[in-house]
Order: sequence, then structure tokens, then C-alpha cells
Amino acid sequence: MAMKHEITRGDLMPIPEYARVRKDRRQALVAAKRNRRLHVGPYATFHFENYDSMWHQVHEMLYIEKGGEAQIEDELRAYNPLIPNGRELIATVMFEIDDEKQRRNFLAKLGGVEVTLGVNHPAYGHIAILPEATRASLAQDFD
Repeated sequence: MAMKHEITRGDLMPIPEYARVRKDRRQALVAAKRNRRLHVGPYATFHFENYDSMWHQVHEMLYIEKGGEAQIEDELRAYNPLIPNGRELIATVMFEIDDEKQRRNFLAKLGGVEVTLGVNHPAYGHIAILPEATRASLAQDFD
């Protein structure tokens, strides 16, 4: 079966139904995302997105914000570009630093950072090797 590259209105569950299966869906997604996450250096974590992670995110936004029908188009417009199109990988990069002052100082130095799997920036130069389980999971994003 071909990988889906876009969430449509037809893919969305009614929010009351989503609320009933939310916990189980979240647990399944957390397990799947384990092999779609890669730490690069001490602070950066790449979260490789796909249809399932964005489907979940759209539902979470609709569930939490309770914007109803009026909110749907905005969420689809925001999250559909984060679904790989079959010829690319898409990752969200998080710089995770617990100490607020250290985080603020660190992030102030990263203006204009464009990240790939390795980060080549004067304030943060690190690379990481993809484990086999991660490579296998990411390979599913390609047609």
C-alpha cells in the first residue's frame, strides 16, 4: 500500500470518537516514534515526521483547542507540509536544554541555523550515526 502524503478531511475522526481512542493511539505513536528520533550532540533531537505523526498532531490540536470545523483547514494547512512526499525526509529539530538561562543563551547563538542530520554551525557542530532500526523506519517514507 502506498504511503499517504496528505491528510484530508475524510481522514479525520470525529473528535468525540478520537477522545475515546486517544490514549491507545498515543501509546502506539510513542512506540513508532522511538525509531524515528535521533539525538545529535548533547541538545538537538531530530523527530522525523510522517503521515501518522501529523495525523495525530492534527487530532491533538482539534481535541485540545476545541475550534471545531473552523479550525480544521488551518490545522491541515499547518501540518500537511510536514508529511514526507515520498522523495524526502522531514524532521522537527528540538534543542532541549532544561536550564532556562543556558537555553536562552544557547538559542540566541543559533540564529539562522539550518539543520540537516549533522549540524554544521559555529555554536553547535555535531553529527550522529543512524541506527539500523531508525534507517528501516525512515525508509518507509520513500515511495
